[in-house]
Amino acid sequence: MEELTRVAADKLGLDPKVVEQAMGAVLRFLKDQSGSFDFSKITSAIKGVQDLMNQKPETAEGTVTETTSRDAPAEEASGSGGGPSASVKPAGIIGLIFSVLEMFGVLAMLKTILESVFGEGAARMIESAKEGAELTTVLGELGIDREKGMKLVTMLVDFMKDKLDGDTINKLVDQVPAVKMFLNQAKKEE
Repeated sequence: MEELTRVAADKLGLDPKVVEQAMGAVLRFLKDQSGSFDFSKITSAIKGVQDLMNQKPETAEGTVTETTSRDAPAEEASGSGGGPSASVKPAGIIGLIFSVLEMFGVLAMLKTILESVFGEGAARMIESAKEGAELTTVLGELGIDREKGMKLVTMLVDFMKDKLDGDTINKLVDQVPAVKMFLNQAKKEE
């Protein structure tokens, strides 16, 4: 992981400490969002992954917020006051829209309607867009813009594919559509 950190920092023009924190945040995001995927396959196979995941990223303003797990209870994800909790900051206007829709229960209704009409995939697309906004926020708080964030995620996924078999990592990426969107967008921009 140290070599990847150095290479990513050089390619992206970022401080190695920021890259470490960003990779830790992305790995935590992957683990939180991966559903039934056995994430221990990654932590046991790649030296340094668990250490990166254990770091708490910080900016000049303090600790960076983290996203909630897709499986977190609604009360936990929305906070006790009915609105977004301090641990989840919306990413720009898209995140704000999702927060408002969640607060009034509209997002859940919309997902249910889409699921009944178009199947589970349509509802999952909405959730994926929200997750992508959350990941973008975490990286943004570290000073990493969307373009560099996509490149960093791509480098991390490619590194994991080199260390494990590609099928295992592809299964993980399939469990986390937000990361899949990052990877697809990065390919388009190349």
